[in-house]
Amino acid sequence: MTVESSTQRKYAIKQSYFIEASPEQVFDALVNPELLVKWFLTKANFEPREGGNYFFEWMVGYSLAGTVKKFEKNKLVSYTFGSGGIGNASSVSFELFPKGIGTILRLHNDGVEDIKSLENFAGRWGYYLTNLKSVLKTGVDLRSEDEWKVDQE
Repeated sequence: MTVESSTQRKYAIKQSYFIEASPEQVFDALVNPELLVKWFLTKANFEPREGGNYFFEWMVGYSLAGTVKKFEKNKLVSYTFGSGGIGNASSVSFELFPKGIGTILRLHNDGVEDIKSLENFAGRWGYYLTNLKSVLKTGVDLRSEDEWKVDQE
């Protein structure tokens, strides 16, 4: 993981993952609401186009709505992120590159305004993208409702 800071004191998170699945399978898992709920969310609406809207909801009832900024099928998706409550508005992009029997997924979450949000987002991205790897390779969802209860105590 790389953490960067700009002169406006905003931060960026960069993470890379190798996933044993085709770029098409990984991309579908990033934009298809039926697949998003298998590794990331409890509810999802996603308009798969530049300028489209999305709505995400997680186990604890936290929800987020935003706009798709970039959409290149099987290569890149980027959207606004963080304007719904946790931290400040930022953006997230997922870029995909074929590699051998799988795909390199590069996450870039920029515009994170404070260290607390940076730590929260970086940890959560690691958690969810590791779960994405598991779901695509084995079909096993590693999430547990008990893990969310710890955050609320």
